[in-house]
Amino acid sequence: MRKVITYHCDHCNGFLSSESEMKIHEKECEAHRIVHDWLDIKEIEKKTWLNENEAAVYTGFGIGMLDKLRFKGTQLGTLPYVLISGKYVRFRRVEIDKYLMKHSCTPQSGAKIKS
Repeated sequence: MRKVITYHCDHCNGFLSSESEMKIHEKECEAHRIVHDWLDIKEIEKKTWLNENEAAVYTGFGIGMLDKLRFKGTQLGTLPYVLISGKYVRFRRVEIDKYLMKHSCTPQSGAKIKS
């Protein structure tokens, strides 16, 4: 029986299936962390249109997760975006907010929270 090892990235909460994938991802993820350090959320909140890095900071999701949400989505739909010249991805901040609100959950009355 072959043992399957899964690698996990704590920063973006991603799972990878091989060590080589993990090494490549670590470089991308490190770049993602650097982007988070210099992008100011207050400046992002003033903008109407966000690029992928700004959307990642705004939502707290990694760029890979944003890609999954705009291509595959969830049962409630995909994350709306605009593609300019076939390569520049832009998100309207209000559309991001609507998408997240559509996915918000409220606890049922009497529900017990595990600690």
